[in-house]
Order: sequence, then C-alpha cells, then structure tokens
Amino acid sequence: MGNSAFVPNVGRLQSFDYQGIVQALITRTDNVWLQALTLDANESEMVHKIEELLEAELVKLWDYEIPLSHTKRKIDRVITLDEHNSIEKCKEQLVDEMIKASRLSTFSDYTIVNIERKNIITNQLLAECCGTTSIIQRYPGNFINNSSNGRNSCDELIDLYAPYLFGRTKMGNLSNMSIDDILELRKLSKYFRKKIQEYADKHMFSLIPESEIKRDCEAIHEEYENLVREAVRDKYASNSVGGGIVLEIFSCFVNWVSFISIPQKIIASILNRNERGFIMYMSRLSQTVS
Repeated sequence: MGNSAFVPNVGRLQSFDYQGIVQALITRTDNVWLQALTLDANESEMVHKIEELLEAELVKLWDYEIPLSHTKRKIDRVITLDEHNSIEKCKEQLVDEMIKASRLSTFSDYTIVNIERKNIITNQLLAECCGTTSIIQRYPGNFINNSSNGRNSCDELIDLYAPYLFGRTKMGNLSNMSIDDILELRKLSKYFRKKIQEYADKHMFSLIPESEIKRDCEAIHEEYENLVREAVRDKYASNSVGGGIVLEIFSCFVNWVSFISIPQKIIASILNRNERGFIMYMSRLSQTVS
C-alpha cells in the first residue's frame, strides 16, 4: 500500500474509532499512527485490541517528549519540545488567518470555530510530523474535497465509499475481526481500491455528493452479485441437468451471496484478475464479519 494514516488525538477511543482503524488497515493503509498516551486513557478491552495491532506491526505510537517518563511503551516517533512549540506557533497563525477570513459575527461563533479549527490544524501538523499520508476522519462529511491536483484523494474516497458498501452487503462489526483476518484481507485490498477508484473516476464533480457515493455503492454491489452469478453459470450451467438445478437454486439466493462461502473453483473460473481479486476480497470480508 505504501502509506500510513493518523488517528486524531482524541484521548479516549470509542468503538467507532477502532472500527475506523480496522477499516483503514483492510482497505488503504500500511499502518496507523496513534498517540501512546491514548492507551493509558482507555479500558482494558480496547487496550488489548490495540496491543494486538501493535504486535502485528500494524500500529505505530507517537507521543510528546515531556510525558515520555510516564510510559514504558516503545515510542516510534517522539515529538520534541521544539517541534511542539513550532506546531503551536504555526497553529495559532493559521487559525488567526482563517478566523479573519471567515468574518464571524458573534463571540460564540468565534469561540466554537476557533476550537474546532485548532484541533483540525493540530492533527494535520502532528500527522505531518509522523510522516503519514492521511488522517482517519471520526465523522466523515457528505462531500469529498478534491486534492490540489484536481483529482479526488483515493484515501478520502475509500473512507466514504467503504462504510456504504460494507453496509449494503450487510456485513457485521469490523471490531470483531481477528488479526489473522485483517492480515489476509490486506493481501487483497488493492482490488477493492481499484474497484472504488474505477467508479469514482467516472465523476466530473469537484465535490462528490453523498447521493452519488450511495448510488455507486449500489452499482458496485450489483456488479459483485452479477460476477458471482456469471461465474456460477459458467461453472454449472453446461455440465448436466443437475448443474442446471444448482444454478436455479443459487440464483434464488444470489441477493444473499455475501453470507455464503463462494467455492474457490468458481472464483478461479473468473479470468479477469481484478474481478477475481475483488470477489475474493468481498467474499473473505463477508465470511469474516458476518
């Protein structure tokens, strides 16, 4: 994958934060950066899950230089006192410029926006210090901002498309996924990314509305079902009368194809490598979390 993602500095992780971490790991990123202090602020169950990811080298830890004496964990990136001061200074300058440009009318508006923008900018600057290529959004918005080159960021696309597509296939909670399952899915994730990028590239919008993302996910899911249906037809339809019966029975249940284990022989019969990889990814994911 060749990139990494930054978890916003939120202190106490919620279940949806962990799901966001797992989603990033199985769809688009090599590893995830998390503040070491966060582990001390969470319940034992959450800490255990994060420690499993640490052992698998899927999570890296960062922390500030000052509180390091309070942790015995291995810190992969230390933000020095000088770096911390530089971040604070840069943050204040950027926020002041943004506040002046926004022309807020009340002190309340100023205070709220000031806090929100400080948090956003702080996370962006910390992410840069850790060398990450993206930030895991806690509350993804309805639109995707284009990158500076006029094209949609693949990471942003994945983060917004994946929940809708996973929800469309009625998959379970990503938090229940084992480390082995995560590692297996990572081997196939490039086919998932290619499929989403294929659909996203069709749009000419500078911003992709939520309605278009949902429509794309419906189309991707339909394509997934059609690919499986065609593979089954090619495998069984011409074999015998019994094969025809198998096809008819399978066709009745194709809408629930995400809940069954697709035979490897059927998947192997799909000649297009990208389509085969996409089906293997979706099939493995549905078996893992259903």
